[in-house]
Amino acid sequence: MPPIKVALEQCNVFYGSLQVLDELTLNVKEGEFVAIVGPSGCGKTTLLNLIAGILEKATINCRKREVKASKVGYATQEDLLLPWRTVWGNILLPLELLRVKPDTSYLKRLLSISGLADFIDYRPHQLSGGMRKRVVLLRALSLKPDLLLLDEPFANIDAYTKIQLQRLLMKLLSNLRTTTILVTHDIEEAVSLSNRIVILSRRPARVVKAIEVEAPWPRDPLEARRELKDYINEVYGYVFNK
Repeated sequence: MPPIKVALEQCNVFYGSLQVLDELTLNVKEGEFVAIVGPSGCGKTTLLNLIAGILEKATINCRKREVKASKVGYATQEDLLLPWRTVWGNILLPLELLRVKPDTSYLKRLLSISGLADFIDYRPHQLSGGMRKRVVLLRALSLKPDLLLLDEPFANIDAYTKIQLQRLLMKLLSNLRTTTILVTHDIEEAVSLSNRIVILSRRPARVVKAIEVEAPWPRDPLEARRELKDYINEVYGYVFNK
């Protein structure tokens, strides 16, 4: 049994009088890929920020909150790329902030796998939306994190590009085996990418159901959408009926 990477027990989070998380309990094993789904505004991003330890102006009360990660990578929905920096400069930013020496061969391998090797001197305004998303993903992986947090990383892009980015993520993680927690509104994405789907209730959020996806991993996201329809329908049922 793999060790527990993230352990949250009976966590409550308030912003003033507004309760966002309600007695929420979640365990994530080392090497696991967990997808978090639930109604819009229920507290999914708050949950990621609680794990990352970056909640501000919130009152937090947990019976247990333990994250056994030395390096955490975080990719947000907004790419937040610095417009005056090149692709290479944006990817290096977390390393510079933490004063970590870059592993140049590792980063160049990521650039090659992602198809960005010829664009390292480009600035964000010269890139397509899909390419910007790839830069954000590589920036989150630049530290060689043992925990990767993804908040709607493939939102607001066309279906073709989304599938290509999901395939890229699978390819990267199949080599790295990084513990990953994905927040998404896309139920098909959640099922096709993850080992386990955790379904949250409306705000204040609590865990309604956790569903293990018993299928080989990594997997092709497009094929998984066809092959895992029973899981997709089960998750839809819990999201919309609970």
